Amino acid sequence: MNAGGDGGGEPVDPATAQYYEQFGADSVDRWESIPPDAGLTPFFPTAFPPGSTVLDIGCGSGRDLARLCAAGHEVHGVEPSSSLRQRCIEEHPELAGRVVAGRLPDRLELPQDWPGSFDGIVCSAVLMHIPTSELPAVARALRALMHSGSRLLVSLPALRAKIVGRRDPLGRLFSGVTVEELQSVLAPFGLELHTAWLGRPDAQGRRENSWDVAMFEVSN
Repeated sequence: MNAGGDGGGEPVDPATAQYYEQFGADSVDRWESIPPDAGLTPFFPTAFPPGSTVLDIGCGSGRDLARLCAAGHEVHGVEPSSSLRQRCIEEHPELAGRVVAGRLPDRLELPQDWPGSFDGIVCSAVLMHIPTSELPAVARALRALMHSGSRLLVSLPALRAKIVGRRDPLGRLFSGVTVEELQSVLAPFGLELHTAWLGRPDAQGRRENSWDVAMFEVSN
């Protein structure tokens, strides 16, 4: 999860960063057990043509990266948590050398032998942890890694239980940003809303939670 860690600079939200650094790896088994037809997986064929170069920002356990790789895409990942990067490679050895440290809203400094821009970017359950005041910087960082026709696939909570004062019981920040609000932030950077799938069931089967999925495309 792209909320902070050891990737340079100060984390946007220290409490969220600390949670994923200390406890995120404990959730890997749960993330990896999500059914193959849940989460963002069903949207990958629609979002990314065969053979696309795809960057997963906040790649966590590597679940989505591994599925994209198996589908024939050239994949790369960014994950700020050192413990999660380690577990990612343990779970998916095929991703060795394909995951580096980094966080939004920083401008991501990727290895020189990686693509300079990507056909697709995935932000699964990532932007929800970034303060809304930082979203224009996020948009700028994302656009720097995209070209005309590139697509951004994101998931945001539509309904999230037990959020009090924009924090969950574990102390993580949930900004409450909606697809409509994100659309208004991304549009000035040339990313237009292509398709949205609203109110999707929670991939972990939690009835009190639901998700919105949105695909944006660079129009210029």
